[in-house]
Amino acid sequence: MIRTISRPAAFAAMALAGAVGLAKADVVTLAPAKDNTLFQPVADPTSNGAGPDLYVGRTAFNGSRRAVLAFDLSSIPASATVNAATLSISVTRSPQGGRQEDVSLRRLSADWGEGASMADGGDGDPAMPGDATWANTFYPSSFWTNPGGDFSAITSATRHLAGLGAHAISSPTMAADVQSWLANPTTNFGWILIGDEAFTQTARRLGSRENPDVTLRPNLVVTYSVPEPTMLVVFTPFAMLTRRSRRR
Repeated sequence: MIRTISRPAAFAAMALAGAVGLAKADVVTLAPAKDNTLFQPVADPTSNGAGPDLYVGRTAFNGSRRAVLAFDLSSIPASATVNAATLSISVTRSPQGGRQEDVSLRRLSADWGEGASMADGGDGDPAMPGDATWANTFYPSSFWTNPGGDFSAITSATRHLAGLGAHAISSPTMAADVQSWLANPTTNFGWILIGDEAFTQTARRLGSRENPDVTLRPNLVVTYSVPEPTMLVVFTPFAMLTRRSRRR
């Protein structure tokens, strides 16, 4: 007589494997690695590399001013996904009775310098070696292709500057700029701030990275996420379906 005895199993004899990856969110606040102001006119090379202020807009008599800023992104992992980027600036003076202005942020396409010039007003100081000027990327021997700065035709963001105090500038395009710089660090030349230059008396004074009041200094807040290391999870059965035969 042959009798077959079966041992039931909770799971089929199989193994399943899966990868689990989580994204970790983080925020970093960065001070500018350098900042400066480009002052018109070209014939009078002035700058403000080490000064406490930046300038944007157009003055009543002496032309336009454009602020340039760049940030060191090396503290952000190259694998990060940039979710948001916000530039904070502080307006410390605006002309009495002057127009309120919109400022646009454009991505710079050429490198530039910050020298030892230190102006005590909106007309700048004689440019020092390595300074960016309206004509120069690095005074006195390197030049912008286009006086006033080489920058993208695409506006990364626009902000209305109404009154004194802090103003935040943010947009998806700014986040994309930072993402691009992470992928290609050699193209990270920062942004240029351009005010309303169609009218006079639109110039504004901003705090620079050298401002003695730290609350007036610009900063860039970047929100990003980084994938956690992938974890391999293997599922194995704790029972096998077996058959044992006994012959009597």
